[in-house]
Amino acid sequence: IFADSVLISMSALKPADSDSLRQIKGVGDVKRDRYGKAFLAVIAGADPDNIAEAFS
Repeated sequence: IFADSVLISMSALKPADSDSLRQIKGVGDVKRDRYGKAFLAVIAGADPDNIAEAFS
């Protein structure tokens, strides 16, 4: 979904909301709108298995 460099940036910056997620180079409006909630939940420490429906 995202390039490795974008994932590394997410890991380092730990965005807390969709606006800060959108500021990361490589995160456009479409991907933010489609996957943002799920990625933000994982960054915040949620179990990825419990948010799988957010990816659909």
